Amino acid sequence: HKADDKPCQDASRAEIISDDFAVCVISDGHGGDRYFRSQVGSQILVDITFEKVNEFVGGMSQTGLLKGIPFTQIGIHRDHIEGLKAQIDQRFMQLFRAIKAEWMIRIFDHASNTPANEWEREHVKPSYLVQLESKEKLEKIYGATLMAYARTPEFWFAFHLGDGKMIMFDKDGDASEPVL
Repeated sequence: HKADDKPCQDASRAEIISDDFAVCVISDGHGGDRYFRSQVGSQILVDITFEKVNEFVGGMSQTGLLKGIPFTQIGIHRDHIEGLKAQIDQRFMQLFRAIKAEWMIRIFDHASNTPANEWEREHVKPSYLVQLESKEKLEKIYGATLMAYARTPEFWFAFHLGDGKMIMFDKDGDASEPVL
């Protein structure tokens, strides 16, 4: 980003909430000319996801839905999910929708309250600035990828949106990719 005279568009937050609960969220801006506010979009996405994952973990811990469930990829073949897995899939879909909805609200608020700055006026195509001013295609202007991981004493989960890879290491140091 320095070579292209662009701001760094990466954002992350990792915390050990308690001895038994850890959360990590990473977002990377899209990087192209069209995504000129991805650094803001990625930071907003990290903040929202961190909040929503914490709420989600609290709710899932209370329901006990994930307790004792072995690792399973959920949501790939929705038509074949029944019973408990359908409930779990529904909860995750609610989490994902909540993240997206809040992100859309916050980027709209940011665009409404933050007119194009000097750097943007000098470096961004006029057609993209028109989209910013008219609040069109903000999901492109603020676009970012997302990866998140949470671990509790009873369960863990991870999810991913966009490009990139998530690698997991077991106690023996063997690597695998938990989210394809």
